[in-house]
Amino acid sequence: MDASTLTVSNSSFYNNQATFYGGAINTNSSVAFTSNNNTLSGNTSQKGDALYIGGISTATLNNSIFANSSSSSDCYLLNTTSTVNFSTGTTNIIETDATGTNACGTATIDYLATDPNVILDN
Repeated sequence: MDASTLTVSNSSFYNNQATFYGGAINTNSSVAFTSNNNTLSGNTSQKGDALYIGGISTATLNNSIFANSSSSSDCYLLNTTSTVNFSTGTTNIIETDATGTNACGTATIDYLATDPNVILDN
């Protein structure tokens, strides 16, 4: 996907798995990704269990929950050519963000860093 737009709204991604990046969603190219009112929970990968933002991608998060990952982080930003925007007036939860330059944002400023106790029944 080069120079593409991906918008996901009112959806749940639960217990997905990837070998390396983005257990639920991987934007590993030039993608403008928008998450509106989504829950990504219980996903697994080496980096970015719920969301991996790579390449020259941009992610915009609106009222979304990224939680209950199996390993290190629910959200992972590959490098400084990728960006995450947190829409004003919305609340996002990232239970476990990556650290340092790989962090998707700043806890308590951009998002709530808490366990939302998400239970999805399939």
